[in-house]
Amino acid sequence: MPSKDRYAAYRKQHPERLKARNSKYNAKKAAKRYNITWRYGITPAEYDAILAAQGYCCAICGTDAPGGKGWHTDHDHSGGKVRGKVRGILCGRCNMALGLLDDDPERFRLAAAYLEKTKLWR
Repeated sequence: MPSKDRYAAYRKQHPERLKARNSKYNAKKAAKRYNITWRYGITPAEYDAILAAQGYCCAICGTDAPGGKGWHTDHDHSGGKVRGKVRGILCGRCNMALGLLDDDPERFRLAAAYLEKTKLWR
């Protein structure tokens, strides 16, 4: 039986499971949308516009696969308050790299220089 027919049969046999799964997914999606507005001070439409302007990919590395927890909203940490200081949308790895290097461009330059000049010891 083709997978399309199998899925149709599953939907008929388990409507409650699918409804519960979909409502859980929609609740998570709604919570994320609310958090974007509350935490970063931008609307979901503005968030979507930022992601679209980036070509639906990470602003740093260009991947279109954000990773396990989805896209990360990159923001300026220097002012203390986050609202209204969104820089872009990043994948999880790039967002973590920025955080680990304290959003310091000089540390990134030093890290890049290190990678370019070092040799392997083995």
